[in-house]
Amino acid sequence: MMPLASRVMRTESSAAGRDSRPLLLTIPPWLHAQLVADFFGVRQLRIGLTLAGMDNERIRAICLGLPYVAETVNWGHHLVYWVGDRDIGGKMFAMTDLDGTGTGVLWFHCGAERFHELLETEGIIASPYLAKAGWVTVERWDALRPREIEKELRWAHALIFEKLPKRTKTVLVMPEKERAKVIRERKKLLAEKAKARKR
Repeated sequence: MMPLASRVMRTESSAAGRDSRPLLLTIPPWLHAQLVADFFGVRQLRIGLTLAGMDNERIRAICLGLPYVAETVNWGHHLVYWVGDRDIGGKMFAMTDLDGTGTGVLWFHCGAERFHELLETEGIIASPYLAKAGWVTVERWDALRPREIEKELRWAHALIFEKLPKRTKTVLVMPEKERAKVIRERKKLLAEKAKARKR
């Protein structure tokens, strides 16, 4: 069987028999690599420093697929993921940098035990301002494999859920309509308090 690259790269002149060699230099190497990956069914392919398939949108899909997760934009350029709405006592477990101006691409809680293990990985550093609380920052998407990132996010979610106050957990396990009503009422109360302070 002819190699995939040879099959893909033949030109009209080579098909007519004038040149029997495949023209492998007619497409960029990264596209050639992607064609090979597609042929063998590989979905995630390393291209430069980026891991295809892992980005802010993929992180968002993973995080929002976990139970009781809410998201907010904080500090101007961070998409923050919370276990439970923060207005009812929820706590953040991960965040991504939306515009590339901050440190790293992904921050997450890992706990004291896992913290030092992760720091031994190239491309992972202690999170500025949050290191004492057991947070690390992934500097680039290829520092961990996609499955490892997903595993770490699930672990971060579980760790934070365990730390939530009992009253917050009680609200989170309520039926969805009841929970939404409690959160709405809490937000309304907080807005009224903020308004009263401004007067």
